[in-house]
Amino acid sequence: GPLTTLASIESLAEADAHPRCLVLSIKPRYVDKILAGAKTVELRRTGPDVEPGTPVLLYSSTPVKAAVGFAALDDIVKQTPTGLWDSLGSHAGVTRAEYREYFHGAERAFGLRLTNVRRAPSAVSLEQMRLMGVEPPQSWRYISGELAAKFFDRMRFA
Repeated sequence: GPLTTLASIESLAEADAHPRCLVLSIKPRYVDKILAGAKTVELRRTGPDVEPGTPVLLYSSTPVKAAVGFAALDDIVKQTPTGLWDSLGSHAGVTRAEYREYFHGAERAFGLRLTNVRRAPSAVSLEQMRLMGVEPPQSWRYISGELAAKFFDRMRFA
């Protein structure tokens, strides 16, 4: 969409450009696929309430334990697990079996479409994150735009 130009990521340097940022905790093998452009949809059993164009901080979970990049949220698709697989499964970077296991027992499935993925020149370790007052989420959480701007600076994008 119109909000998801590179400018939306560059504007992270301006603390007031976005009221909040979405932090996604993602397994390293999936983060690698996102950074490589092979995975453009991140799957969740619960859906955050955020506007298209919202910045997304990508946290690579154990064993990496570091914030490794940013993306912009293109949109969130909410469907039944079967419906979501049919429409976006090929972009999710998972096998049908992995997908089925993840959504087992779920009535709803959320597909977060990511765009403008940028690998951080310098990752921010879990220790550094905690010093900044951010505990990585199990799935997702919000941080302020002001805090997101601090991550952007620390990641040496500028």
